[in-house]
Amino acid sequence: MPTQTFRSRQYAAIGGLAALVAIAAATTAFGVRAVDHAAMKCRHANETLVAHARLATSAEIFLSEVRRATEPGNRRNEARERELHEAVRGDILTARKAIALEFGSTRDRNDEPLEFDRLNDIERALENIASRHFAAASAASAREVRGQMEQLRRDLDDPTLSRLFDDAVADERREVDEAEIEMGRISMLAQAIAIGVALATLVFAAAILIYFQRVFLGSLRRLAGGAAALARGDFGHEIPAMPAREFDEIRLGFSRVGAEFRANRAALQSAHDRLESEVAHRTSALAAAKQKLEESDRARRNFFADISHELRTPLTVIRGEAEIALRGGEKPAKHYQESLERIADQARHTNRLIDDLLFVARADSGAPRLDMRSVAICALMSEVIKNFRPIAAEKSIAIDWKCALNDTVVLGDRGRLRQALAVIVDNAVRYSFRGGEVRASCRLTEGRIEITVDDDGVGIMKSEFDRVFERYYRGGNAESEQSEQEGMGLGLPVAKAIVEAHKGEIRLSPSPSGGVTATIALPIESELRAVS
Repeated sequence: MPTQTFRSRQYAAIGGLAALVAIAAATTAFGVRAVDHAAMKCRHANETLVAHARLATSAEIFLSEVRRATEPGNRRNEARERELHEAVRGDILTARKAIALEFGSTRDRNDEPLEFDRLNDIERALENIASRHFAAASAASAREVRGQMEQLRRDLDDPTLSRLFDDAVADERREVDEAEIEMGRISMLAQAIAIGVALATLVFAAAILIYFQRVFLGSLRRLAGGAAALARGDFGHEIPAMPAREFDEIRLGFSRVGAEFRANRAALQSAHDRLESEVAHRTSALAAAKQKLEESDRARRNFFADISHELRTPLTVIRGEAEIALRGGEKPAKHYQESLERIADQARHTNRLIDDLLFVARADSGAPRLDMRSVAICALMSEVIKNFRPIAAEKSIAIDWKCALNDTVVLGDRGRLRQALAVIVDNAVRYSFRGGEVRASCRLTEGRIEITVDDDGVGIMKSEFDRVFERYYRGGNAESEQSEQEGMGLGLPVAKAIVEAHKGEIRLSPSPSGGVTATIALPIESELRAVS
């Protein structure tokens, strides 16, 4: 079997491509940075050249104005002279800033200090001319005026200032040319490097593609040939070895499949026979399921009939009481009060019925509304039994309640848990024979508390235990007690929905005494909260 895997070759190829891409990115970044630096140098050199040219122009205009003023017969325009002088000073400041920026972007040059010195010389020469010119205008005597004017003419005729301007402009033009040449050279170098790296990446990618095409597609063709042989029934076909471990493992898998096909062909007929038997069994199961669905549909129709009847009765009573109270003339207040009490009682009954239906529907949809808090479950059971003792006493039924787990709490909705406990106690009392006994107890088991209620009543037929939690279903024994024990068959479904909403379990089982044993198991609350 090959030792090198296809995945390792993929990783190596991807790593090579990633390295080439990283090199390309690095060279591109280097080229962009170098070109940008060269462009910045060229821009600053141009700005310095423009600043010197502007300074030369403004200085020439200022010196021309000064020269005109020194000629005999010309009147001086002192405001114009000072305006031109300020313009020269502003251009000198602009040139100095441009030289500073150029020096900041070309730290490898050594001639920027010379440019500062030259600019300082130009500034001193211009300031000397301006100071003599303005001093001549304010001289106290004609002799001083003549002396200042003679010195001013000599300064104006001195070619040094013109040479300074010419040298400054020529140097800046040379620097601009050098910067443009350097920018072009760097740009060409960056382009050459980028093209070289791109070509290398393209060649490497093409080589990888050709290699993997040979390995991948060649292996797939061999595997496809083996699959076609298996499809034809040639289970002895041998697939050649593969260059990569993964494909070779697939080849070995095909070989094993062929061997298994040969072994399974003999068992296929027996499997076919078993399948026919299973189909027959499933057909009977489907028939039974169909019958169960039909029974469920009948139960649904019965449900709507029962709920319509149960809601119609209290509504009819409410309407009748209201009509009787309103019929005829004035009646005593007691008569109205009794009617209203009967109406309120029927309204409460209807409200409880609707509330139970809504709770079961919400529980079925997975969104029951519960007020969760820590509940002392044994104390709650004691309250429920206390409320049922008078009802049990009317039938001479004794209730025996034993529990030593008074400190045990569960997380739940106290009202709903009370309702669930009341359902199993009510059923035990309701369907117990006169003079019987109801036994209730509790115990801990695997992190849960189990409350058990056992009675000596009519019991439930064995075939009905799977259906007692269906809505509006009442067992045959309960139906036989219809005349004495009224009920809709909604109590146990509601209790089941409540208990399951608390992540618990409710179950019914036959009692040794012939009645029913009802058990509610709830998880114990580990984090104590406000106990209800």
